Amino acid sequence: MMRVDAKTYGDVATLQALGAVSLFEVRGKDPNTGATDALLGYDVLPDIDLMGYAAKAAALAQAALVAYAEGKQAGLMEGGFAYNVAAAGQPAEVVQADTDLSGRLNLAGLVSLAQLNANFTSIWVQAGGGLTLTAPEIIALGQAVGSFVVQTYQALATVLAGIASGSIASAAQIDAAAWPAAKG
Repeated sequence: MMRVDAKTYGDVATLQALGAVSLFEVRGKDPNTGATDALLGYDVLPDIDLMGYAAKAAALAQAALVAYAEGKQAGLMEGGFAYNVAAAGQPAEVVQADTDLSGRLNLAGLVSLAQLNANFTSIWVQAGGGLTLTAPEIIALGQAVGSFVVQTYQALATVLAGIASGSIASAAQIDAAAWPAAKG
């Protein structure tokens, strides 16, 4: 049997989640408050790895940060991309590209057709109507979307390295990382 401090290990549910089968409360006078019959800790049968609790808790917190960062990257990557296909000096002609898997596959198909035929054109339908894109515009859009997707993975790799090193320890720090803008 081993004795554990109630303040360090929390409540019975926490200890049971770590694998404790038999717990016995240790009560007495609290040296800090003077309260009698205060919960001072627990006597625990040695079927529990309490010494590994802090490491387990840290690993769980780190796993939650990794999942949050991966979700942030996926949401950004699949959230769409705005790109101005107009030639330099021409009025802006902004195209909204779907960047979910289906949108990226459709764009890849258009890029392949545009690469095979310099005269290829396609109607691009988006909110507000459609516009005709030329082969060079389609290829430029495809390159911009591809570059954006790569940048989201590069940002994720940097964030994951920060989580692993401990320099990133909160969702707010993940949000504040250098994520790419969804426009080109």
